[in-house]
Amino acid sequence: MHCANTATAFLEDKAADEQVSPSRMIDRAKLLPHSEASQPDLKLTVLDRGSCEALKLVVHAAALGLAVVMGTYNAAAWLRRREQHLAVNAVLYAALIAWEREHVAHHLALVRQPPGELQ
Repeated sequence: MHCANTATAFLEDKAADEQVSPSRMIDRAKLLPHSEASQPDLKLTVLDRGSCEALKLVVHAAALGLAVVMGTYNAAAWLRRREQHLAVNAVLYAALIAWEREHVAHHLALVRQPPGELQ
């Protein structure tokens, strides 16, 4: 019960949006009851635009870093062994790098926006 009260208090705290702390962002991303209907509906706040942007940025940056490492390995291995699957992997990782770079840029722009300017 204490955890639910803490999460509710955190969501109501407008100043918490300005703090970028992974533990605070994870607390905010927990499942919270949302009672607009007769049955309780669970809402995952991390899915809302403008919510938990710092957490989303960290996740996509980690995915970008991992894609770079894996793509580099596959490209180097292809140059050494010339196996077709390594070339395919390198191309797929290059596409993933471009995709994740766009996500990182998007979430970084939202994190840098002043509070209240979310469109």
